[in-house]
Amino acid sequence: MQQFEKLISHDAIQKVFKLFHESTNQVEIDNSTVDRHAPSAIGHFMLSKFTVDEFDFLWDEIKDTFDEYKLVYCRVLKYNRGCFIQPHTDSYKQGQLDSDYSLIVQLNSPDSYGGGHPTVNNNKYYLKQGDALLYTYSEEHGVEPVRKGIRYVVNLRLKKVK
Repeated sequence: MQQFEKLISHDAIQKVFKLFHESTNQVEIDNSTVDRHAPSAIGHFMLSKFTVDEFDFLWDEIKDTFDEYKLVYCRVLKYNRGCFIQPHTDSYKQGQLDSDYSLIVQLNSPDSYGGGHPTVNNNKYYLKQGDALLYTYSEEHGVEPVRKGIRYVVNLRLKKVK
């Protein structure tokens, strides 16, 4: 597990929010049209899917930090009050078959919500806006319940290539 402070710029955060709010609900991923915004099957949060091309602007900003990785899959996770993810390890599912790392980037300020802290291997992390965590699928991770407000994160699925 690695932690990164201020991984992405305020400008990139604003572009993610614009994309999130202005995108149509239909998107083609892995050669099939799917609903972009849907409840998650593994936790209590909203999951929004994006193509790698839609996230080029963000990957261009951070790819030098992750030169050993390839971007495979992009999502925005929205946690309303009461939303959480039980600690778990990830599995390889459709759309994620070629990835083995998860990068979580905090989009909004922790002042705008309460709770919702991510955990990796039983350690709690306090992320500021733009901060990130990188972990493998085999590391146990989750999100504590959000007590107030809404928490937004980007989840990039990566494949180690070097």
